[in-house]
Amino acid sequence: MDQRELSRIISHYATYLQVEKGFQSGTCHVYLSNVRYFFAFCSEYREKLFLSENWNFSDIGVRELEFFFREHLQVRHWKINTVISNLTSIRSFFRFLREKAYLRKNPIRNFTMQREVQKLIIADITEAEIQKLFQEPPEPGFEGFRNRLILEFFYGLGITPGKQIRIDQVQLDEATQKVQIKSGRQKRILPIAKPAMEVLKQYQTARQLILDHTGQETSAFLINESGKKLTRNRMSDVIKKELARIGMVGQHAQILRNLSTKHFADHGADVRSMQIQRDMQSLHALDLFKDESFESILLQFKKMHLREDS
Repeated sequence: MDQRELSRIISHYATYLQVEKGFQSGTCHVYLSNVRYFFAFCSEYREKLFLSENWNFSDIGVRELEFFFREHLQVRHWKINTVISNLTSIRSFFRFLREKAYLRKNPIRNFTMQREVQKLIIADITEAEIQKLFQEPPEPGFEGFRNRLILEFFYGLGITPGKQIRIDQVQLDEATQKVQIKSGRQKRILPIAKPAMEVLKQYQTARQLILDHTGQETSAFLINESGKKLTRNRMSDVIKKELARIGMVGQHAQILRNLSTKHFADHGADVRSMQIQRDMQSLHALDLFKDESFESILLQFKKMHLREDS
């Protein structure tokens, strides 16, 4: 890669970010630093990436990006915020190259980091830390019960913040340890743990007291202290606050949902059960949460596969 040409184009990119995109100087600095780092990495690992000495932007594609992020996820143990920051910067730069005709087409347009990001997220908290989070009693009062219930729904039932704020009604069947959750026309019936049942009952009592006191009328199940529907941003803040109690400061809220599925799989859950828990249409993404070695698969094949005796 011609370094003078690279510097010239990146200088053009800096102007583009400031003038056409209206980015602040701090944001521009992050984007430029990330882009320079990525291309410096490509130059350093040129031989492993099978790039020629005179490689150019058009030579970079999905394979090179996968190598870059695999190296930094698995070897250098980058954090989620760093991953997202670099991916955003690199995508922005390649869109700029295409828009300004430095490239005829964007070679990374279809690149996705979904699997890698999820792997990073689920690796940060142990089961012991999760147990610590739920073993501590909730803070007394309405907010304490509500915040713990949000965690129980998120980790225990795999319900995302976006779906939680749309919940209209929750009905508990203590005899069968099931909970029926209604959101508009959608209805789901899920198993619920006994500690979560107790939190649910405590919240329902506290919620009614809030509504009686404020005189508010709302169909939303999760509300704030004023009796109004809880916002998604507030719910994310709640989860981050609770995670901070076990030292996970600044962690992304999605970590709990992925951990829930990962721990469910580790303890023997089948893929269909995980699909129901996460309310997913596709089974493909759930392959991530199964961590079986080749030896384990081989053992199961020898024991159970129909064709093994042939």
